[in-house]
Amino acid sequence: MRLCFAHIAIPTNAIVGNPRLACFTPCQSGSGVIFLVDRSASMLSESVINVITRKTLPESEQLLSRKWRQVVASVDWLTTQFKAESQYQIYMFNNTAEPVGYYEFATQNGTTTLLDLFGEHDKLLMIHNMGQACRYCTLWADGFNGLVAHLESAMSVVLVSKDSPAEQREFASSRGWRFRLASHGGGAYIEEQSALDGTSNMPGAVTYERQGDQVHRKNACVFGPGDQFCPAWDLLSMAGLTEAQWTPQFSYWLPPAELEDGGENVLS
Repeated sequence: MRLCFAHIAIPTNAIVGNPRLACFTPCQSGSGVIFLVDRSASMLSESVINVITRKTLPESEQLLSRKWRQVVASVDWLTTQFKAESQYQIYMFNNTAEPVGYYEFATQNGTTTLLDLFGEHDKLLMIHNMGQACRYCTLWADGFNGLVAHLESAMSVVLVSKDSPAEQREFASSRGWRFRLASHGGGAYIEEQSALDGTSNMPGAVTYERQGDQVHRKNACVFGPGDQFCPAWDLLSMAGLTEAQWTPQFSYWLPPAELEDGGENVLS
């Protein structure tokens, strides 16, 4: 998917107020749409006092804030205006890093914490992988794998999933992945720190900052078929192929119909 941005006009009678929603559509040479959505505390209210007050509420109540509901409605309306074959991506950004709670993860070396995952860096990239049962997540991780050394020069990089540490290591070794791995086990971390609010086990990435012993969440993005986080889609689009016409597989080698060794005890 190649992106070339230009502003889109939204009918004023369709959405009343559009706080902190920036939408861009492709120019003539592009083929995708990107939404930039502010997820900072400023989305809780128009006034500073109310923002401070509402930050103490449970997340379920924060999501009911008028400003945030307006943005969600805006995105919903905009996506209904696209053609069925349109490609779009939603980015959630934050002007300030928000403090997060305490989270534990399982690794092959024992239990670790979100704070420990920073290592020697003050910035942390957490890649949210759905696990070894997802072919698309495997495609994204295959692509990121070549960037690990580059990214780790600037921040810590950890791939997390619900799979057990043993399952993670076995699958990562089969793919030649060089990521540090940690398992959230489908628990509190992925429920509360999903790349997209209101979802769990959503593929994507979240960045965090360490300030002393406190961890702050900075930004997040969601992965989806056809997005710009995987160069395969751009190369396929050059041939006129879309995500509807191609699906990634774990392997593209098919065994011969007849085996010369007798064909017994073949793993399916």
